[in-house]
Amino acid sequence: NANVSSRPRTLATVNWSPPLWQSVGASGPDQQTPDISAILQEIINRPGYSSTSAIVLIVEGVGQRVAESFDGSVSGAPELCVQYTTVPFDCPAQQKNIGDPCDDGDLCTINDVIQPDCGCAGVFQDSDSDGVCDAEDLCPGGPEPGTPCDDGNPATTGEVIQPDCSCADVSYDCPDLLANIGDPCNDGDLCTVNDVIQPDCSCAGTFQDTDGDGTCDADDLCSDSPEPGSPCDDGDPCTVNDVVLADCSCVGTFQDSDGDGVCDADDLCFGPEPGSPCDDGNPNTAGETIQPDCSCGGGVTGAASTCVRVGSTTDDAEERASGAMSLNSSDLELIFDANDQTVGMRFVGLNIPQGATIVSATLQFTVDEAANINPCILMIYGEAHDNPVAFTQSNGNITSRLRTTASIDWSPPDWLVVGEAGPSQMTPDLTSILQEIVDRPGFTTGSAVVLILDGVGQRVAESFDGSSESGPELCVSYEAPMGARADNPDLPVNLQREKSADEPQVVQSVGPLSVHPNPARDRLTVTFSSEKDAAALSEIRNVGGQKVFGEQWQVQKGANSILLEGLDLPSGIYFLRVWTEDSLQTTKFTINR
Repeated sequence: NANVSSRPRTLATVNWSPPLWQSVGASGPDQQTPDISAILQEIINRPGYSSTSAIVLIVEGVGQRVAESFDGSVSGAPELCVQYTTVPFDCPAQQKNIGDPCDDGDLCTINDVIQPDCGCAGVFQDSDSDGVCDAEDLCPGGPEPGTPCDDGNPATTGEVIQPDCSCADVSYDCPDLLANIGDPCNDGDLCTVNDVIQPDCSCAGTFQDTDGDGTCDADDLCSDSPEPGSPCDDGDPCTVNDVVLADCSCVGTFQDSDGDGVCDADDLCFGPEPGSPCDDGNPNTAGETIQPDCSCGGGVTGAASTCVRVGSTTDDAEERASGAMSLNSSDLELIFDANDQTVGMRFVGLNIPQGATIVSATLQFTVDEAANINPCILMIYGEAHDNPVAFTQSNGNITSRLRTTASIDWSPPDWLVVGEAGPSQMTPDLTSILQEIVDRPGFTTGSAVVLILDGVGQRVAESFDGSSESGPELCVSYEAPMGARADNPDLPVNLQREKSADEPQVVQSVGPLSVHPNPARDRLTVTFSSEKDAAALSEIRNVGGQKVFGEQWQVQKGANSILLEGLDLPSGIYFLRVWTEDSLQTTKFTINR
């Protein structure tokens, strides 16, 4: 009974008022729902969701339309179609993003989160304020765990302070170990599994001998298969010297992955090759490139950092749905305030040089009210202007501003503590937005930067007029472009030149590449800026390292937009590289047929 209505539902919903269904068997636009992306997004964002999970959709309302069911027609039953793209993690090794909860393994810290360098760290807690994290921090002001105490019950004896600071009579089978028989333990023997406390209070496990020879050795690693170091075949014709590794996988050494008859650097890495720009995930380095072993490194430390808060009444503003402006509100509603609105913030005095390489950029808010409306999905843009002016009372003064192509989605957790300004109130990395702004030819060190937010839901942040010390703060780390690249034998003659060993690094004249649409089908527009006229060579490679497209371009000084048509490429991920005499830029795009 009530097997549908009793199920918990998503917060996201979509309304649909279908037209009349006049023809039996029709299955067209009139029978197709509006976009239900918000519902599907909420489902797949659940921590327990996996790629094999089922999805249930629930429909209710008023009126009537009559559709086929599975029992009425297998081929005419409801069909769910979803288009999606995978989003890479900030920290692939941990499969987490910066700001996600984690455990740094340190009992002296709380609120552990993933850091910008992909490490896990928390906030040191010192409950008794003695400057040391020790047992006395567990029960501040009282006896520590293990200290005799009296629980007030005359029928009990032998009470001691417990790990949770309570007083109780708890006797262990093995007092020295503070453990009971059958509790998990570690006997320190790699040849045993399922280690538990024994009746004699020792720790022992079950001996595992996978190959049944009576000994625990390398032969137990890969039961019924070749052992580590044995020759094998990984099934890849582009590898040689395939051997079984310690994890029992079969891996060989790449040879001639790009099919050019030579085993060279281009065969090493699927995707960007040695020498290509990359990001090692360390916010304190800049200028990293793909190394000969395909790792990302070679960056230099010392990236400059700057943080600026909103500095005046006219530097933060809210625009109502009607276009009416509010410049002196005591807070910033992100985004709902009677209706969904648009919020703008202007930052003056960042002093970032034009063309700098943005290493990291984040926007920090402070909680003004613990008022949360979910789902809360915020979209962050920059203003595409060399030096944006302050906000005014003119109708539509935020939404009328030209926005950057780059944008960042943000779904902040609930803000529960007024005055809090921590990871939950910090945006994801805004590097792509700031990079697009500082790459503008007219941008200068004296230019202001404007960020624009819209979306749905509500979080309430401090404004300049509410608290000048707690208003939005933009922090940016940046480094001047490194520029130099190794000469490429594929470049035209007029792109080759001799370089002395002590020649200084030069600034790259060609800025980062942007491609759209992405995913694409058979045509792709490439946009970038150049500081001068130059000859350039472009190429596209697939994830196997094979070159699938190449042509020479004539780059113009200023903004460039180049249309690639007739791209007869199968669905997949591709890498576009563009060279000039002093520049090398790389970007990734997807073909979706």
